[in-house]
Amino acid sequence: MPDVECRNCYASISQQAFSCPKCGHPNRAWNSSLIKTVSIAVISVFAFLLLIVVAIRYSSSNDATSKPSDSESLSVPIPSEESRFSSTVESFVGPYQSADTDIRKTNVRFERKAALQGFFLNSAQSFSFQGWVGRVNKMTTERDGEAYVAIRLPNSNVLLETMNNSFGDALTFSRTMIARGDPIYPSLMRLHIGDEVRFSGLFLRSEKTEDYVEEESVTEEGSMTEPDFIVHFISIIPVSDTPPRASSPSATQDSISSPQADGEPLQNNDSPIAPPVHRPVIVRNGKIISGSEDAQTGEPSQQAQP
Repeated sequence: MPDVECRNCYASISQQAFSCPKCGHPNRAWNSSLIKTVSIAVISVFAFLLLIVVAIRYSSSNDATSKPSDSESLSVPIPSEESRFSSTVESFVGPYQSADTDIRKTNVRFERKAALQGFFLNSAQSFSFQGWVGRVNKMTTERDGEAYVAIRLPNSNVLLETMNNSFGDALTFSRTMIARGDPIYPSLMRLHIGDEVRFSGLFLRSEKTEDYVEEESVTEEGSMTEPDFIVHFISIIPVSDTPPRASSPSATQDSISSPQADGEPLQNNDSPIAPPVHRPVIVRNGKIISGSEDAQTGEPSQQAQP
């Protein structure tokens, strides 16, 4: 590597020298080399980070396209109200993606808002939902144990979820995150990612102008193609936990007896005979005056003799 000339005393010095050994003047060639080296290092780090971001976005995109197919294998039928809600949201994905200007895309979002408003106004349950089904998509907790839960609806990219942090949850004034003392918290202990669940809850009316109900995607594109609707869950149970049918008390009573014309009950031949109720034996004047009584009639079952 050839030497360079000191700009102060014009002595010949090495390019690798930090300063002129004769006069001490800083070597500009060395400083330029250092700046070039640092610049290359910074650019390399930036390019590496950019590759990581692209890889994460590509992976997330693949996950998003595969999740609906995973949900198609639900073992239970989808409630009609849930199917109608999901279809309403999904019907605007194609028009949004095909819109070629930002103004047209935003207009599609407002069209979806009007459709969602119509859905909730015409729904028998208004903003509430009951017995919907889906798969657990995410579950995390805060330091205090409050749980964030997200459930993906079948055959779609629609998520129904709580807020994912306590600070944001406090701003909604609805406390959607599930605290350890909430009645449904124990059921979360039994769940895993991907489990089929049956759930009920309540949508939150949005104060924003874009969506009619609360939706927390960061971008407009995310809101339209993979919406995250914020809800307040009331119950979340595995699909396998089907509540047992409640028996009818009137039906049970009818199977035992039916009224006769004179108002006396008629004993069903198929019902078991009630056992006698044993009373204390009392002897008076050499005769037994009380003993076993029939539980159904209250009359002595037999007359004992001395």
